[in-house]
Amino acid sequence: MTRIRGSLEGLQGPLNGRLYVRAAQAFIGAPEGDMAFRIDNGEVDIELPPTPRYAPYFVDWRDIGDSRKLSFPERWLVPNVDEVALDELRGYKKQVQRRQGSGKGNAVENAVLKAENEDLLQKFAQLEKDYQQSLQRISLIEAQHAAAIGKAASLEASLLKEQSAVRRQPVIIEKEKIVERKVAISAEEWREKLAEETQRRVLIERELDAMKAQFSDHLSLANHFGALHGEIDRLRLEKQQLLARIEELKQPQRSASSYRAEAIAELDKLMEA
Repeated sequence: MTRIRGSLEGLQGPLNGRLYVRAAQAFIGAPEGDMAFRIDNGEVDIELPPTPRYAPYFVDWRDIGDSRKLSFPERWLVPNVDEVALDELRGYKKQVQRRQGSGKGNAVENAVLKAENEDLLQKFAQLEKDYQQSLQRISLIEAQHAAAIGKAASLEASLLKEQSAVRRQPVIIEKEKIVERKVAISAEEWREKLAEETQRRVLIERELDAMKAQFSDHLSLANHFGALHGEIDRLRLEKQQLLARIEELKQPQRSASSYRAEAIAELDKLMEA
């Protein structure tokens, strides 16, 4: 828990009423529901669980008798330290480096980051699977589209050839009886088949366009999750660097002047003896 101390002003001077705190979203260690603290003469001295960087507290306060609806205008990110000034949380004063509190806050943040990372990896694996399936479907539709175009072109060529042959075929008139050579498939039937193949080609083209759009959406989402994963790695590196720096500050190095003063004191003791 982090202790928060400071003062708050109400509508008519120091606050005499209640301070209301609400977690922006659930996180490990977050309080359940809204919290209300009694404040007398503006003096704030409360304890709150430290928050991760993505989930601040929503804060508002009211004097006794003030019936206005709560709007929670302020956002507080509570660090994992023993104590912090209220003005630092409100942004009125620059936060100073302090000794970190118990490891509970770090454990909470690590657990949250681990859970988020596992969730992102699962989503990314599913996107990869959908991506491969989309590629296979697109390849199949493109092959069907090419086959339909080839078949339509073949039917069109056959129809033109048949029409040309019909035009060149002479009509034999014998004793007022017209004899015509019958063809296997009439020109009208060829036109119907050509229209069917053309309609099929249009439908395949539409399905191909829809698959390409879906593939583009999957690719954009995969890039987004990849960027989030990179941001998580960067935050972890910054945290490790900060922890290393804290360990260095816990073990300060002695200057040469301190060693010299200690040696002179030892010589004085020897001379007196």
